[in-house]
Amino acid sequence: MYKSLQHFFPRLFSLAIFTTISIHTFALTCTCTTAVPSLWSNPAIWSCGRVPLAIDNVVISNVSDVTLVLPFAQCTGLEVQAGGTFNVAGAIFQVSGNIILNGDVNGASLITVGFPGSATTLSGLGTFTAIGTINILGDMDILAGTDISMIGGDLNLADNIGGPDPVVTNFGVIRLGPANLKAAGVDCMFDNRNTLRSGSEVFVQNGGKGKLEASTAGNIVIYQQSGNQAIKPPESSYYHLYFETSNIKSLSADVDVNGDLKIDGSTQFDPSGFDVDVAGHWNNISTNGDPFVEAGSDVTFDGTAAQSITSNIGETFEDLIINNTSATGVTLNDDIRVDNALSLVDGNLYTSAASLLSISDGATSSSGSAASFVDGPMRKEGNDIFTFPVGDGTIFARIGMTAPASPAAIFEAEYFDGSHFNTASVDAALNNVSVVEYWNLNRIATGNTVAVTLFWEDGTRSGVNNMGDLKVSYFDGGVPEWNDQGQGGNSGSPAAGSVTSVGAVTTYGSFTLGSSTNGFNPLGDVGGPLPIELIALNAVKEPNGVRINWITATEINNDHYSVERSANGLDFDELVRVPGAGNTTELTNYSYLDQHPLYGISYYRLKQTDFDGTYSYTETVTVRNDMLMAAGGVKLFPNPVVSGENFNIALPDGSSVEGEEVLIILADVTGREVFSKLVVFEKNGSKIAVDVNDQLRPGVYMVVASNDDQIVFRERVYILEQ
Repeated sequence: MYKSLQHFFPRLFSLAIFTTISIHTFALTCTCTTAVPSLWSNPAIWSCGRVPLAIDNVVISNVSDVTLVLPFAQCTGLEVQAGGTFNVAGAIFQVSGNIILNGDVNGASLITVGFPGSATTLSGLGTFTAIGTINILGDMDILAGTDISMIGGDLNLADNIGGPDPVVTNFGVIRLGPANLKAAGVDCMFDNRNTLRSGSEVFVQNGGKGKLEASTAGNIVIYQQSGNQAIKPPESSYYHLYFETSNIKSLSADVDVNGDLKIDGSTQFDPSGFDVDVAGHWNNISTNGDPFVEAGSDVTFDGTAAQSITSNIGETFEDLIINNTSATGVTLNDDIRVDNALSLVDGNLYTSAASLLSISDGATSSSGSAASFVDGPMRKEGNDIFTFPVGDGTIFARIGMTAPASPAAIFEAEYFDGSHFNTASVDAALNNVSVVEYWNLNRIATGNTVAVTLFWEDGTRSGVNNMGDLKVSYFDGGVPEWNDQGQGGNSGSPAAGSVTSVGAVTTYGSFTLGSSTNGFNPLGDVGGPLPIELIALNAVKEPNGVRINWITATEINNDHYSVERSANGLDFDELVRVPGAGNTTELTNYSYLDQHPLYGISYYRLKQTDFDGTYSYTETVTVRNDMLMAAGGVKLFPNPVVSGENFNIALPDGSSVEGEEVLIILADVTGREVFSKLVVFEKNGSKIAVDVNDQLRPGVYMVVASNDDQIVFRERVYILEQ
């Protein structure tokens, strides 16, 4: 009866004792400094000269080992210094105030902390070992810098009938392993502000009573039970949610993760058909053969900053939703597969040859939009009609195909915002092809053939002014030239529409829009023919620069030409104005030497201006300035590279540019610079070693080299987990 009353009315019990003894005594600090094992009940070991009372603060020093064998004892504050041990030996022990634990407390059947309505603190770097139950009666703050382990037993938040249930706010690190976190009251709450490591159940017992708040930015909840473990639905959301150790971690409700989700150890994460929203990175590095059970679950990436998906064995999602509102979208670090539906709502999904997106046989994808598309290669498996929701940079441009005959068919598509390396060579059925864009559509498996549909979203940019004249064009690299695949139909309008080939095409590679007359004028004035008859235009690399040559057969009211240059085929700058011939029917030759060409591929065109100010553009020609790419080019190796190792950037023979400087930058997917070095070209080449230290998260990085503010080299490097 005595024990029961004390358990349910601890505050009254404490006050009654205090009232009885405070008439004759004062609160003291009782410190034990003896270096031999001692009993709590021995007054000789205490600096206060008495056995500690309920009103006293107790300190067990770093050399002391104190054992309590009384059935019940109390104190106000308890400090166990590092190296000290407090053995409670199955007794009931009550601390009404703060606990500083840097040593070890073990063996109690019950430790109660605080009283209803109180506010206590827990701090230190110690351990509760083999405890039955630590019963929290009042509010408690676990202070910053704390790292407390509880090995065995239960951490229980009490049900204060008629009073407020306790709230434990964790600013430190709490390791419950194995130890249950449970609650007796429905309003009990564990508010995690830092790190909670759970090696057992979290608010599962007592009918699931207890609330877990884990939404504070930066906090981490780690489920690390070696057996199967249920994941507690938080009050609002998790921030970082980690699964470690082994066996199955399962959901009982939808979960929202505002930070990173990590699957580690040999764990399997089974959402059990519930949905998962992730605003940070998805990092699946588990060695389990099936680390993520996707069946029945939607996974949504809804961050406001760059996100990534990493998986040791490649991830499979049943329903994948991309709803990232940042400009940096979601980047794949490994292959992923969608078995049911891909939904593109907001933000791009960035892929690469080393991190492909595959849509399974029978699975679907939304059509995408300018706000959300796949930037990079993606694959479609099976015998479904499919439109690839692809784009590049800021340009959204789909490519579609009819259904292959075999469910084993695999096609891969990618869109490129820029000119194909050869736009000048066309077969007799074509007049010209696009110089602003092209698609790659490759057949990966089976010999099935499909009809191809090309889409444009901005007819002005794509140069569409006569839909009836449009053709699907395929680049035959063996000739090499663009071949007419005809027009089997079109839809939409010159502003936005599509064109489909005549029947199935039989060979695959690069495709683009073409025209059989002058009804297709990309990057030009769509109003009509040029007021000159241009019979030749080319750009040729010479030792002193790039020479642009053009020949006209006739000119009408031609005032001048502007020679324009671009690094990307879209944004052009004027280099020089060359006077025109006015009106002539004779062959006229023109030439201009660009003495400071761009490195890499450059795009040149002419802007022809009449005397009245009206103007038109010619087609675009390209030239590659391989000064940096000579003698083998820039090389990255090894690539991929394991975190903690070095990768190397090798520059070619710099004889022709010896003494010039090149800036090497390593940046992450958000554009944040993580390494830079200014290098001077050397005659026999040079090599730069980049330390992939622990501060660089595994993922995709970009190596960019620039000279005189011009980008001369760009390549991805992949950093893998150790």
